[in-house]
This record gives sequence, C-alpha cells and structure tokens, in this order.
Amino acid sequence: DGSRDRTLRSFDTAQRGPGVDLLSRSGDSPSREGATVTKTELLAAIDSAASGGSLSREHVESILKKLMIRGQKETISEVLNQLGLLPEDPTDPPSALDAVTSDETQAALPLENQGTDVFPSVDGAVDGEWEHGHEFSVAAVNTEGVGEPAADKQFDGVSAPPQKYELRREIARGGVGAITLVQDRDLMRTLVMKTLIDGSDADPYVIKKFVEEAQITAQLEHPNIVPVHSFGEFSGGEVFFTMKLVQGRTLKDILRGLRRGDEETIADYPRVRLINIFQSVCQAMAFAHDRGVIHRDIKPSNVMVGPYGEVLVLDWGVAKVLGRDEEVPDEEEMVVTDRSTSGDATMMGLVTGTPSYMPPEQAAGRIDRIDERSDVYALGALLYEILALRPPYKKKTHRETLRAVIKDPLKTPTMRAPENGIPSRLEEICLRCLRKRPRERYASVKEIIQALLEYLAGVEERDRRIRRSNERFEVGLSKVSEFDQQRAHVSQLDTAARDLEWRTPSYADLDSKRTLWSAQAELETAEQSMKDLYSAASASLVEAIGFNQDNEEACNELARLYWYRMTEAEAQGDAQSAADFRKLVRLYNRGPYTQLLRGEGRLNVRSTPAGAEVIAQRLTEADRQVAPGTAVSLGTTPIANHPLQPGRWLITIKAPGFRDVLIPSNVLHANVLDLSCRSFTDEEIGKHYLYIPGGPVTLGGDPGCSSARHRRVEEIGDFFMARYPVTCAEYLAFVRDLERKDPDKGMSRTPRTSISGGQLWLRDEDGKTQLPSIDRQGMRWEAHWPVFGISYDDAEAYCRWYTGRTGLAVRLPTEGEWEKAARGLDCRFYPWGDHFDATFCKMAASRDGIPTPERVGSFRADCSPYGIYDVAGLVREYCDSAFSADSASRVVRGGSYLTAN
Repeated sequence: DGSRDRTLRSFDTAQRGPGVDLLSRSGDSPSREGATVTKTELLAAIDSAASGGSLSREHVESILKKLMIRGQKETISEVLNQLGLLPEDPTDPPSALDAVTSDETQAALPLENQGTDVFPSVDGAVDGEWEHGHEFSVAAVNTEGVGEPAADKQFDGVSAPPQKYELRREIARGGVGAITLVQDRDLMRTLVMKTLIDGSDADPYVIKKFVEEAQITAQLEHPNIVPVHSFGEFSGGEVFFTMKLVQGRTLKDILRGLRRGDEETIADYPRVRLINIFQSVCQAMAFAHDRGVIHRDIKPSNVMVGPYGEVLVLDWGVAKVLGRDEEVPDEEEMVVTDRSTSGDATMMGLVTGTPSYMPPEQAAGRIDRIDERSDVYALGALLYEILALRPPYKKKTHRETLRAVIKDPLKTPTMRAPENGIPSRLEEICLRCLRKRPRERYASVKEIIQALLEYLAGVEERDRRIRRSNERFEVGLSKVSEFDQQRAHVSQLDTAARDLEWRTPSYADLDSKRTLWSAQAELETAEQSMKDLYSAASASLVEAIGFNQDNEEACNELARLYWYRMTEAEAQGDAQSAADFRKLVRLYNRGPYTQLLRGEGRLNVRSTPAGAEVIAQRLTEADRQVAPGTAVSLGTTPIANHPLQPGRWLITIKAPGFRDVLIPSNVLHANVLDLSCRSFTDEEIGKHYLYIPGGPVTLGGDPGCSSARHRRVEEIGDFFMARYPVTCAEYLAFVRDLERKDPDKGMSRTPRTSISGGQLWLRDEDGKTQLPSIDRQGMRWEAHWPVFGISYDDAEAYCRWYTGRTGLAVRLPTEGEWEKAARGLDCRFYPWGDHFDATFCKMAASRDGIPTPERVGSFRADCSPYGIYDVAGLVREYCDSAFSADSASRVVRGGSYLTAN
C-alpha cells in the first residue's frame, strides 16, 4: 500500500492504496451518509485486487472494519463464508473481526443496545452477538524514529492544511487516526497533528468521536496531560488537531526493559521513580475525573515519560464525558463536548479499552456501570504491572483475557513475582484498586494519591533511617578494623610482658623491675584502648541496626564481634560467657554464622597402627566433676571430618594387643580437632605408667593462680608418666641401696626438715634406715605415703638410680608435660573440672582434725583424665623446668596436705 509511505495531504481516491479504492470506486462509492456495497461488488473488488497482487490482509481488514461501521454485517458474513474465512459455528465471531482487538490495541466491541452485556453469563460464555465494530484509538506517539525534518513536499492542490502548518512526515498510525510531524511556521515550533485516515470520507460517528477527543483533551489543561494547541480543517474538509510533540519513552517500553533485565533501564528506573511516575498518572486522572471525564484506556503504552521527568497521559480517544446529577461547585470547570451538550454522550454504548487493563464491568459491556472507579481499576492494573512487571491478566487470546478479567481470581503481585521484593503496602493499594466489585475499590483516585503519599512518606522516613544506618555502619566498620589491629597488638604486648615477668625474679634490681613495670603499663593501656574500640564498634553497629533492622551488613559485623568474644570465652573455659555471647551471635547473625552455630565441630583421628576403633564419650559435669557419658563408636582409624557437638569429649582408641589410648579433648564450634597417636603394649609402657599422646595443648591462664603463666598453646611430644607419686616404700629402697655402699650418703638423701639436716627417717639397731612409726613431728609414716621432705637433687638422684636399676629411662617431667598430664586437652583447670573444692583432693581442710599425709590414690576425684593420681593435692611435685629467670630454682606444681586452698 503505497499510501502508508506518503505524507498525509488529502483524502481523494487517487492517494489511497488498493484497500481503500475498493470502497471508493467512481459511481458507487459509499458516502458518509451510509451508502452500501453489495456482495457481488465486494467479491469482484477483492478478486480484481488479489489478481493484481496488491491486496494484503491489512487491506481486507480495513475494508471489513469500514463495512462494520456502515452496518453491513450480512454482506461481510456472506463474503467470508464464500471465501472460506468464516467458522462453521455461526455463534463464533469471524477471525477477521478478531483483529479489532489485536494485541496492544483497544477492544472496540459496539453493543446493539445501550447497557447490553457482551458477557452476561458468569462462566464467561459469549452470548451476545458481534455488532458494529471500530477501533477508535491510535497508537501512542512514538518519537524514537523522529529525525531531521523531511524535505518540503508540494501539494497537488486537492486538499491542504492551513498555511501556518508545514507537514513533515507521518510518525504513527492506528486503525482510525494518523499522527504527522508538523512545523508551526508562525511560532517556529514542532508539533504533532492528528488526522483521520479516511479524512472527509470517515463515518460521521468517527468524526464525532475525533472532535470529542480534541475537545476533551484541550479542556484538560494539566501538567500530566498532553496539551492540544489548535483545531481546524484541511481545505478539503478533513478535520485535525495539533498537540505538543511528546518525546521520551513510553512506560510500556520502560517496563519491557526492566522485564528483560536491561541494566541501563534498571539503573534509571528504580521502584521509587516508577511509583512517582504512577503518582503523576493518578494526578492527571484525578484532575480529569473532577471535570467529569473517564479515560477508559489507561495502560503503559499511553503513558509517556520524558527525559527530564515529565509524565504525560496520552490518547483520550475513547474517553467518556459523564453526566452529573449532583451539584457541582464549579460548573464552568466541567468538560463539555458537542455530544455531551446534545445529550448523546452515552448513546452509542461502546465497550472500549484494552482487555488486560479494563475493569470487569467494562469487559462485560456494562456501560451503565462505568464511572471513576473503572479508571481506578485500570490504575490498579498499571500499578500491578509496575510491581510484578506483568499485567494482572494476560491470556493467549483477548476473549480469554476478557473472561479472566470477569471471572478469574487475581494472583497477587508477590505470587507472580516473589523475586521482586514487593512492599506489602504497595501491594495492598494495588489489590484494593483491582477488586471485582466497584464499591470495594477506592471511591476516587484522590484516595489512591493519599495512600501513595502516606506510603512515600514512610519510604522517605525509611530512606532517612537507611542513610543514618549506613553512616553508623561505616563508623562501626572503621572501629572494628581498629579493634582488630589493636587486638593483635595487645596479643604481642601480652606475650612479651608475661615472658619478661617470667624472666624477672622477685629479687631483681630496680632497673629490671622498671622495665617489667613499663611493659605491664603499656599492656594495660593497650588493653583499655582495645576495650574502648570494642565498645565503640559494637555501639555504632547497634545504632546502625536500630536505624534499620534490615541492615544485614551491620548485623553480620556485630555477630562477628560477638563470635570473637564467644570463642575467646570458650578457649578460656568460661562456659557461661561463651553461652551468653553465642546467644548474641544467633540474634544478629544473618547468614555467615548459620552453619557454624549449628554447633558441629569436626574430628580427625590418625593412629599407628591404623584400623584402631575410635570410641567417643561426652564429658559432662555433675556435682562439679566431669565424667564420661555413653560410649559411641565412631568407626576405625583413620577418621576424617567426623561431626561432633561442641564440648568436652573423651576419645578412646582401641587396638587389639595394645593398651587403650585416652585423649581428653575439647571440640570447639566449627573447629577441626586433629588427633594423632601411637599405640603401645602393656610391656612397652610398663605396669606403673600411663601413656600421654603428643600434640598441641593449651597451658596456663588459670586466673586463680598468681604465678600461672599466660594462656598459650604448646606442642608437647609423647611421654609416659607414673600413675602415682613416688611412694615412701619406693624411695626407701633407693636410700637403702645407697647406704649399703655409703651409709652417710644414704642418710643424706633421706627426707628431712631442711636442706642441711633434720632427718625424718632414722636407722634401726641394725643400721638400716626405717620408716618411723612416729617421727619427731608426731606423724605415723606409712609405706604408701608419697615421699616428701627431699630436695630437687634428691629427686634427680632417685631418677638416675631407678633408670640404672630397671633399665627404663626415667626423669622428672617438664612443667608443660606435668600440666598436660594433669589437665588433658579439654582446657579444664583441675583434674576433675573447672571448680575447686577441698573435698576433691588432699588439702589442709580436706579432713577434720590435724592435716596429715595419706596413701597415694586416696582421693578418687584427684585423678587426671589420663588416670594420673594426686596432681592437685597430697604433695607438691618437682618439674624439670627453671622457675622464672633463676636457673637454680625449679618449678613446683600441685598442692599438698598442708595447703589451705
């Protein structure tokens, strides 16, 4: 059709394509008064045009639409039957007529009588007949293709617009009207001109609607409604009106870009901006409703968004002017048209609009029920698409869509697009607009605007709180970073100060003491600074969360601080503090610590030989004593990544032919515990000894001991340790063996009250050293008492003698070995647990009366997790480790029967 590429300048038959020529032949052209075309003429015209190859589907559709307007339904049906285009079921509308409601156009279904339902039945069956049909709207102005003005075109003198307008080129076309770019020569501005495609040959009803559209749009002077500048006629009588040239993007195009994930569109149109656009559309509709005008075709393609924030509602071609019976305050502000003043404003009774956006009463053809609330529904459909990026109803065909609008329940935007994170308040506003019954919707658009203002006010307050939250989070993050650095610094200072303290004897000179005091003062200052940074960081993060509870970064950072405090408390054996901080971690964690908080640690066990069975027993405290629970087999070694709940466990490794290996351990949250050991036979270990497997162990840190070193982890190798302290009977054998060779040397090694003398053991009549029945202190000695009253040199001499006599290399334990044997790997402070009580070991207050020594192993609670007895009480024990900086002094560990606590 060559006319589609021409500049619109006249409506004579010479300028029309074949599709229009079929209805405008010389001599039998149907006039605007309603001339008809016969079946024979129509078939002949179609055959003639088709044989020439110039007849297209669009031409046939155009012809049928024109004949529908003229009421020639019977002619159309006969022709379609003869061409094989009409369905066999006469109640179905012909496919050619379906084009009237093609995608993204108005559904224009004229009714035979005013108020007749197109869908009178609830089930959505099409009971009414398809009468006169016409599409009254045109596509929204699309200026994407507008470029440089076309060269001036000369008219042939048949019909021309007023002299002041210079026609450039057509930029859009619909079923009835066309939009042409024009230049206003007087004001030197570019406008758009809307005309009827059929010009002066258009049907009288179409012309009336065109005039009404111009009059309605011109009287709706509002910033969000496209302004009309002029109305007039071509020299040949064709009517036109000019409007502002609207440039930008339609809301339809914007939503399509968002739906496709276009990054630029997503960046340019966040939800808040879309809601502001919607609010502008609502302002335009409220203004129109106040002046008695219903738009009836609100949809994304009829909303233009300019590059500078302008929002314009387009295409008032199917708008309706309502009559008002109630008193109107400003009658002169009401919109009036030629039809409204003549009384035929609703006499045509047309069902118009776009199926996906029209309310049920409009879809059902209830013209008598269309009012402001019908536009409220359409606005709700527009908001629905803004939220879900899909219209509320969209089926394969428009007939199915219309049925769905009338009958189907509506899925909420959140159900349609859960990934969009739709605010509940916006969804409430949307769903109220989309109620099936008009009386359940907002009564006016002003109520929608008020609801939006309340929502946006909340958004504004929320944005302010989010900004404040982010500001406090940045401060908190900075303080956390400083805290981390200071914590590392404190750790270094603490290690240095404690090592210096350990190397500085109590009798050191003043200069040495000043060096120690200076290091301790620096440590105290650094620790206070670390505490201040921790407090500042946690306070800032709490403030950030207070402003915005959805600030996940702040929550996670605060959880990280509390996680540090929790693990620190766990490492120190402070179960109560660890539990308190664990609760805080759970409270603020938003993901990173979920897996860790499930409480599982992991256990790896390797043994030599491999294939040993691994038994795990949970250690629980009852009456302040830790005891193993039910034994559970974990399988055979090697064990890899086996889950265990955090807490204390006794791991037993059983290998056939070997003595059981006991490893008391502490499983921490989300930590991996690596255990490795060798198995030995009873013969290899010895009857009186126990095996202590090598590996890392936590030492020191006892807050109740002023001489305890700081908490630290040391690697200590395998060793065997005697189950009991050396007894008097064992030591007596050593003394007697010495005195057989040298009586004086034997006597010098006996227990005594001081280094120089005061022997507690005496010789009998035969000259042999004996345990006294009652010594000078009044005590009755027993063979199974632990030996005491000897020097460190005596202890070392005994070890050398024992090694030579038995062939077993024995020595005094180092301080680390002694502590590991006494405490195990589960960080307990005492052999029985974390709390001291004199009834658990031999102390001065353990029994009523005068304190005296007792047999080794008398206090069953004073037994380490490896089975080593009397490490907390009874007698103090020498360790082969220098005390402080004095190499001549040795560490003594444990308590004695004379120790108060």
